[in-house]
Amino acid sequence: MSQAFAGKNAGRLLALSLAALLAVAAAAVAASASDAATNGIGTATADDDWKDGESGHIDVPVSLTAESNVLFKMYVDSYDESDPDKTVMKTGLSEGTQTVTLSISLSSGNHTVTVYAYIDEDGDESTTGDQTSIGTTSVEVHVDKGIWDKATSYIAIIAIAIIIVVAVLYYIRSNPKAKPTTTFTQLEEEKKAGKDSKAPAEKKTSTERRRYDASSESKEAEPAEEPKAKEASSFSELADEKKAKKSSGKDGEGKKLKYVSSRRK
Repeated sequence: MSQAFAGKNAGRLLALSLAALLAVAAAAVAASASDAATNGIGTATADDDWKDGESGHIDVPVSLTAESNVLFKMYVDSYDESDPDKTVMKTGLSEGTQTVTLSISLSSGNHTVTVYAYIDEDGDESTTGDQTSIGTTSVEVHVDKGIWDKATSYIAIIAIAIIIVVAVLYYIRSNPKAKPTTTFTQLEEEKKAGKDSKAPAEKKTSTERRRYDASSESKEAEPAEEPKAKEASSFSELADEKKAKKSSGKDGEGKKLKYVSSRRK
């Protein structure tokens, strides 16, 4: 009887031991499965009022089993693992589920933004060997066109305006307008002075003509000059000339007396 009872107890202990081992193994499998399910990201959402040239926001739910450093890589419209459009490192994210906000600038139009999340043990995004992927998500984004489609438009307009201003200033300096050196009153005075200067000239010419005419008339009225007597060669010739003048003078006076006496009659 004692041997049979001991055999039954041994069987029960063996069964209990096997059950305990199975329970521990199941708990370990469940814990690992639970960890794999919670370390990940959910579906991302984006802002509705994105503007061209402005940074918009994307919200990504993240679930962690422990405090971790998470690296996010964003790709716009196409995927190239070695060349993401933007990377964001979030260090010290707490355990549990939380929402991480990412920002990125996009051009106008419709875009697909894909987000990849990695747990980075060192918190250094350059060491890809320590990065463990925890999931990916995508979101459709519509960006409205702004007043200016691109930032280069601002630069182009400013550059053109500067060139125009410089050209105008250079033209003004190289071609200064000639300022009038005389006033209107001075011009009027000059005109009057010109008229006054012409009038005396005309008067002068008329007076000169009159003087010329008078001088010519006086020359015609004057008797012709008698030829100068030749120098006498001797004293006798001079005496004969004096006698001739006296006789001619007496003859003239006699003629005058005769003429007067005839008029008196």
